[in-house]
Amino acid sequence: MKQPKRYDMSNIQNLETSRSNASDRGYIVEVNNAEKKFKFEKSYVVALRKTSFSLKKGDSLALVGPSGSGKSTLLHLVGGLDKPSSGEIFLKGELISSMDDHNRGRLRKTLIGFVYQFHHLLPEFNVVENVMMPLRIKRVSKSKSYSEAVEILERIGLVDRIRNQPATLSGGERQRVAIARALVTKPSLVLADEPTGNLDRENAQKAFNLLIRLVEEFGSSLVIATHDMKLASSCNEIFSLR
Repeated sequence: MKQPKRYDMSNIQNLETSRSNASDRGYIVEVNNAEKKFKFEKSYVVALRKTSFSLKKGDSLALVGPSGSGKSTLLHLVGGLDKPSSGEIFLKGELISSMDDHNRGRLRKTLIGFVYQFHHLLPEFNVVENVMMPLRIKRVSKSKSYSEAVEILERIGLVDRIRNQPATLSGGERQRVAIARALVTKPSLVLADEPTGNLDRENAQKAFNLLIRLVEEFGSSLVIATHDMKLASSCNEIFSLR
């Protein structure tokens, strides 16, 4: 297995990012000196110190580090769920760190798929309806959304469960459905926050292998936060936050 590149975030904080040609260089994500502070009473808590990295199309990057090192915060900033206190974040050449909520939401809907530690499937909908949801949000027709959802459920071996409610599935099956939901739009970027953290070792490995396989098949880029160094080593690069 090709050994992933390893970086320490504390040592790469001074990279310069070119706003004009970021997408021309093939970067899906560029983060330049991003920092996030939260106000707490009369002082500030630094959740993420100045951090920089870039990720090209089709590459995978694992964020590792102890709890509280800023992995989830960094994922939220890259995904446009929050804005940095300072620094710049580009997504396919667009400066999302200066966008308003509406435009960040537009990019999330069109370019990003999210996978979380807990599946967050909607209990009132069955499996295929859950997987269809991102396509319906993008105003894809019901018939096309259904066929796309069934196709990806066939890929992950759960087509026989399309009418099941989430509560009837095992934990590993629910997370596989969540991965299918995140990938059904064939996003440019997949962000995964401890996606196997709630599973046993066997199901964690299966879910991770599925995620890597679908990302490669669809040509997506992947940023994953994980405590599991064995899983992290399957990515092209490993970034350590301290």
